Amino acid sequence: MSIRCGHCKDRHESLAEVKACSVRGSAPTIAPQPVRIGVYRLDGKLYGVRKVRGAARLYVMLIDADGTETYLGARLLGRLERAERLELDEVTSLGRKLVQCMICGTPLTNDKSRELGIGPICRGYL
Repeated sequence: MSIRCGHCKDRHESLAEVKACSVRGSAPTIAPQPVRIGVYRLDGKLYGVRKVRGAARLYVMLIDADGTETYLGARLLGRLERAERLELDEVTSLGRKLVQCMICGTPLTNDKSRELGIGPICRGYL
């Protein structure tokens, strides 16, 4: 019987091996951080964390390479605590490429916003 390790996601033959794996630190870990509005990279995919209008709740959108977005709700917020949050220059570069605000998903219509790659309101979130 093998046991799936929560640390390295591999299988081990005994509980002692699982414990040794977590002590050994074979897989790099990122300390959990509170999820904020922004764009995150996890497992090679981009996720936008947005705020529900008129409420304090957050939700997640999967962002494809062409800018297509898929609503995922709040179910990934816990996993994004360990994800890499993109810096402002990466977010604005993507926004210029896709001509949409990467924070809220709105198309950029203003020349200044297109140049900056992010909308005027969302600049305050980063």
